[in-house]
Amino acid sequence: KTFAFKAPASFAGIYSSSSVEAVNTANNHSHDYGEQSFQDTMDALDAQGIVHFGYDETAVMDIKGVKVGLVGIYELYDHLEREQQLKDNIAKVKEDGAELIIVIFHWGNEKETVPDSNQTTLGHLAIDLGADLVCGHHPHVLQGIEEYKGKNIVYSLGNFCFGGNRNPQVKDTAIFQQTFTFVDGELQNNISAKMIPCTISSTNSVNDFQPTVASGERKATIIEELNEYSKPYSELQLDAEGMLYLGDEN
Repeated sequence: KTFAFKAPASFAGIYSSSSVEAVNTANNHSHDYGEQSFQDTMDALDAQGIVHFGYDETAVMDIKGVKVGLVGIYELYDHLEREQQLKDNIAKVKEDGAELIIVIFHWGNEKETVPDSNQTTLGHLAIDLGADLVCGHHPHVLQGIEEYKGKNIVYSLGNFCFGGNRNPQVKDTAIFQQTFTFVDGELQNNISAKMIPCTISSTNSVNDFQPTVASGERKATIIEELNEYSKPYSELQLDAEGMLYLGDEN
């Protein structure tokens, strides 16, 4: 391959020593060094107590008494042929008792800020099947957010801690944060979510692999970009602090 990525197994400790609790393994680099290296990755994650999901593997985690189902789909190349896998995986986490379902897609076209029809079709289908949140990555740039049937589809979070390029031209990124509220075992319809504008590096001259929360003009610019990206297919907009609201309600 032109680009093949690997890292020491000890790097899994970066997750366990921070706030990362689960990872999606479905992407176009997880098998760069073959099936054995993929299994080595799973073993390294297991050794650090990190939940993993992706492809045909799903996970259900107990978070504050709520069972959260996790589904990871690798859409590239197969596109809508992944519909059945999506259906099967969502059905599986439901069977395993999931009360909240999050679907993570590896999808989209590199450097494109507009999602393609495969993304919108699969994102809508995921929610139609019962997903409560859809998030995506792969384009290496941010894409917009769509509210669909009261649920959020975050089409691309761009890069974050990205080791594949020493100085990528686009360093804007964001953390998506959403709070889900349950009352008497029922998920409430209120959406409490925000995008935290960030850059993938603490300096703009080079990639130092230190994601940094954006502030001032850079923060405002990233929020403005996200709102522009979201306009074609959503009334959702971010306010100056990155909080999500419906455009006609502000």
